[in-house]
Amino acid sequence: RRRMKQVQPPMMKLGMLLVACRICAAALQPVLKVRALEATHQRTRAARMQLDDDALMASLRSRLSASETGTELPVLGIEDMGAANMGPRDVVELVMRAFVLDATKGCKVLMGFTPKGGDKEDTLGQVQPGAFTDPARLRDFFGGHDRYRTLLSVAEWKCMGSPDMSDMSRRAAQKLLIRRDGANWEDFFLNLQLVDTEVVGKRWLITSVYKQGNAN
Repeated sequence: RRRMKQVQPPMMKLGMLLVACRICAAALQPVLKVRALEATHQRTRAARMQLDDDALMASLRSRLSASETGTELPVLGIEDMGAANMGPRDVVELVMRAFVLDATKGCKVLMGFTPKGGDKEDTLGQVQPGAFTDPARLRDFFGGHDRYRTLLSVAEWKCMGSPDMSDMSRRAAQKLLIRRDGANWEDFFLNLQLVDTEVVGKRWLITSVYKQGNAN
């Protein structure tokens, strides 16, 4: 005799499929919960890090701006020197404020933001502060140079626009106008480079400075 094949009704197949789906969903639910918690934790941690970075930047900006019209420079820690906290414009502003306060202090701050070594002047006639052994020698060089004497008595300065970025934003050139008290404005340039350092990682350093024309 030929055995008759039993055919399940369509509604029974649908019911079995629904049961299987429910079992799979129940099995996946703990995994989905863990992944959701991990995603929430990552978003919270990223937001907290962003808030911390914003707070650090706000603190640094506050210290820089507070000293803009004062007689002292802001006290900056090692953590403030990294590129994440001080961009090219921040470095330029700090150096120029130092020169307005005192030429020796300006040379000291300038050398604190320059890589050591090289010649006193490069092939383009730009001064490389890192070639000098100490701020006093750099000050003497500026004072004995007809072009750079203005730096010893800067009364006022201003940036001419934003830094000109190049080399995939790893180099920057800032043009400024500087002048002595009662004198005319003179063009002054600072060239910066993003450099890897052992202490703070990436940091913006001034590789050279240049002033057009003799002091007037």
